[in-house]
Amino acid sequence: MNQFEKETLKLIFHYKKVLGLDKHEVDLVYDKTNEYPMEVKTRYPYLSATICYNDRAVYYWESKTKLTSVNCLEWEYLIIHELCHILTAPLEKKATRRSVSELEVEDANETVVDTITMILLNLIKK
Repeated sequence: MNQFEKETLKLIFHYKKVLGLDKHEVDLVYDKTNEYPMEVKTRYPYLSATICYNDRAVYYWESKTKLTSVNCLEWEYLIIHELCHILTAPLEKKATRRSVSELEVEDANETVVDTITMILLNLIKK
């Protein structure tokens, strides 16, 4: 396990508690094929998920890139964002069974997760 993974898992463990995800198993896996720096694969209803990361996530961690709008590191934002997807996994699972397109559900889910992430960061960083 490299230093990036150690620090990321430490933050994942911390934010799992903040988000009430203590019972969830969350592992971290390198995947250079990811389109985004980090991406979560939830396994609802099994209380487990895998956060995949690529070299861009490591770059954000190394460079300490800050998001000034919420005064946090972009790497930290990515972690919280992906954990918030675990919160919305039941919604996404049910919504994809309805008469809407998968893209519409994905867009709604991303909006909810972004909102939750911003709320949490504003609360945490005060």
